[in-house]
Amino acid sequence: MVYAISDNDGFVKIGVAQCAENRLKQLQTGNARQLSVIKEIYTKDSMSDFMCEDYLHRKFINANVCIDGKPTEWFYQDKIKDFLIGATEDLYWSLRDAGMPSPPIRQVKNYFGGNKAHLIAKSKGIDYRAAKVLEYAGFMTLEAAIEYMKIFRIRGIGEVYEKQIQAAYDEIKGGD
Repeated sequence: MVYAISDNDGFVKIGVAQCAENRLKQLQTGNARQLSVIKEIYTKDSMSDFMCEDYLHRKFINANVCIDGKPTEWFYQDKIKDFLIGATEDLYWSLRDAGMPSPPIRQVKNYFGGNKAHLIAKSKGIDYRAAKVLEYAGFMTLEAAIEYMKIFRIRGIGEVYEKQIQAAYDEIKGGD
């Protein structure tokens, strides 16, 4: 599987591991910042894992953190945010456009944004899918979050619901 691990301070590592949580523990040992898994990409086999990782490293070469002029597996989070919040379909079509006739993506799990939005949304009685959108509040305007919800057919976008989303969004943005 391919993982994205954040240092929660603007940097993300993209790599390959059998288990993202085990890799997280290994990386955490040598890192003073609190790390967290923010994306897992499951492919059909280890060869596909490495192909996917290589593609992502090449795609984000301009977002790469270089040390002594040499690229690393770390990237500037703000420059790859579309990938971090993107859906399985986005990655599938990106790989397809890159020349893989049948991209081997089985599943993509996003954890980007942490639990803060879920807790605030729950306290305000907001649907869990709306909470998922609010998790990305750091990278979306409220209007974009509501539009995102409409695109993915998340129900309950009435005037009252929009006010709840606005209140939760304001609380999340105000707490950062």
